[in-house]
Amino acid sequence: MRRLRQVLIGVLLLLAGGSGVLAVRALRWRSVRVAVEPAGDLGVDAAEAAPRLAEALRFRTVSTAPGTAAIDELRALQAWLLTRFPAAHARLTREVVGEASLLYT
Repeated sequence: MRRLRQVLIGVLLLLAGGSGVLAVRALRWRSVRVAVEPAGDLGVDAAEAAPRLAEALRFRTVSTAPGTAAIDELRALQAWLLTRFPAAHARLTREVVGEASLLYT
């Protein structure tokens, strides 16, 4: 019984020491701040962008079960993107990844 008590006290001391080391390291840690230049005026017309965003949000692209109709909605969204953003599609390379994800470069 005495030996068990000594082992438990040893384990508790190790845990307390480890916690102390973690606490000291956490208090000494400093975050690194990176200077980011502001993007400036991107030339986005908010009055034109808001209705387009509202249209895009009407597509039901979230699915909670495999095999549901979300893939059809994703394809419909892709077709909509082609018609609503022709200038972007003229300048960017569009790649379909997997079944319905898009990668623009």
